[in-house]
Amino acid sequence: PYEDRKQESGVTLKIIGFWVDIIKGSISLTPESIQVLVSEIDAFLSSPLRKAALRDRQRLAGSLNWSLNVLPWARPALNEMYRKMSGKTLQIRAIPINGEVHRDLTWFSDLLQNAIGIRFVDSQTWEDSMADFVGWTDASNTGLSFVYAGNGFCYQLHSTEGKTPVDIFFRELLAILSLLHHIASKPTPPRHILIHSDSLDSVEVPNSLSAREQSHNAILLAISAIVLKTGVDLRVRHIAGKKNIKADLLSRLLIEDYKLQFPSDCVRLFEPPRSYCRCDGESPFRGPGRAQAPEWTSARPPMDLNKLDDLFYPHFDQSRSDPLVQATIRGSKKIRADPVNRKPPLRTAHIKVFYDQRHNSCNDLLFATIVSCAFSGCHRIGELIVPNQKSLFDWRKIIKRSSLKLEARHAGYQLPYHKADPFYQG
Repeated sequence: PYEDRKQESGVTLKIIGFWVDIIKGSISLTPESIQVLVSEIDAFLSSPLRKAALRDRQRLAGSLNWSLNVLPWARPALNEMYRKMSGKTLQIRAIPINGEVHRDLTWFSDLLQNAIGIRFVDSQTWEDSMADFVGWTDASNTGLSFVYAGNGFCYQLHSTEGKTPVDIFFRELLAILSLLHHIASKPTPPRHILIHSDSLDSVEVPNSLSAREQSHNAILLAISAIVLKTGVDLRVRHIAGKKNIKADLLSRLLIEDYKLQFPSDCVRLFEPPRSYCRCDGESPFRGPGRAQAPEWTSARPPMDLNKLDDLFYPHFDQSRSDPLVQATIRGSKKIRADPVNRKPPLRTAHIKVFYDQRHNSCNDLLFATIVSCAFSGCHRIGELIVPNQKSLFDWRKIIKRSSLKLEARHAGYQLPYHKADPFYQG
């Protein structure tokens, strides 16, 4: 129905919580909306025992999805959260908040407060020929490279000792990130940036804003942070390897051949961006300063360090396997381990008390029988009764009465499924 308070007019209109500027053609978040989203993220991350119900996760994901209308490049921060919710239907079931989800949501919260927070309606509507900047990237087993406008940049990779597989996909993404960071760091970065790569998988990641592996998603988050903080409009296109001649030569460190074919170009060295790649709130790239104050961790960081060994610290695996380091990790885990939270153990004295205090009722006799079977057969008491919820019911956990055998001095029954079976989930 018509109401005066619902009728708005002017250059800037507030629509479903967004400020829409008709003249500039932009959509932005209000400061109040940003504060509400940050508060919801902080409340979620402060959940008791670092666990949150599925419905709480879905509620937070819905609120953050709403903000993606203005910040579409923040979508990679929700990839791990949705991956943890997939396949789960019990709304009240508590799901642990793992390290990846905690880091991604913290990144999202910081980004909301520091990003430009404006999306232009004409974003991603320009043709490739209208690009303000065009660059090419490539990666190989020996180096990373990117070229643009008569300038070539290369970085030499160091070989590693060990059997760590080479992830060329990761290196291709790192080359794209390096070029974007290089051009976005200029005082006045270009508005429309077009990057060509001969890796089709690497092109798909920034275009779909989705990555399957956490290490690849970390690179995608770094790309998203640059786009959201600088306001550039990024587009990545695929190019055939035969046409990517300049970047291919530099990635294989064939600098002399490059100068012979392109004598007018200038070739320089570069360092991959370290500050944008997260690792427990710090850069995963190791510098000389870390040798003076080493920090050991047994948790897997968001970016796979095995794939960065050949980039910045080729002897990391060897140092990690040192007996002194292993002993330090074990001792740290014992000192800083969380206290065990469990029920008191069931003892024979408890069973005797139950038996002595029982009444001549079927319920008391059934309870004493369940406790005795759980103690003697090493069962879980909760698995010896039929659950009320149908979703928790499983015939494989039901002990059949036909298997019960009563002897003079003992009783026996057959388990429906053997606990030593690796497929047993009871």
